Amino acid sequence: MKIDIAKKNKAFTLIELMIIVLIIGLLLMIIASIGIISGKDKAAVNSYKTTMSSVQAGLELCGEDNLRFRDMSGIAPGNKMCNIGYDSTEFPKITKKCGDDDITFEVRPVGESWVVTTDQPCKNCKIICTPGECQPSSTNPDCY
Repeated sequence: MKIDIAKKNKAFTLIELMIIVLIIGLLLMIIASIGIISGKDKAAVNSYKTTMSSVQAGLELCGEDNLRFRDMSGIAPGNKMCNIGYDSTEFPKITKKCGDDDITFEVRPVGESWVVTTDQPCKNCKIICTPGECQPSSTNPDCY
């Protein structure tokens, strides 16, 4: 009976296993960082939507007579929403997460009513508000 001392061992070495774990870890970090960036964009858009809903509600409180035929563009945050009254709500600040530039508001008369939007989108999402509702102006799925 002959014993084969030089049997081939088919297991992985410790170095090979460590390299495999390192590669898998790097791939997971790349995938996770893509998800974090997307999450930050969604948070910015959600903040933008909330701000636009607040502006829409504030403009509704101004009353139709106060806003009718008023054409305002380039309204910076902090300006009064209503033409009349000292207790008028101010336009809120839009989060810097939307972009580097300062985003301003635009209020336009439409017939006997009004429309409010911003001069720039937030992460490709631009919202247009009328009395009673706010809707995206684009078909971007991240917008709503």
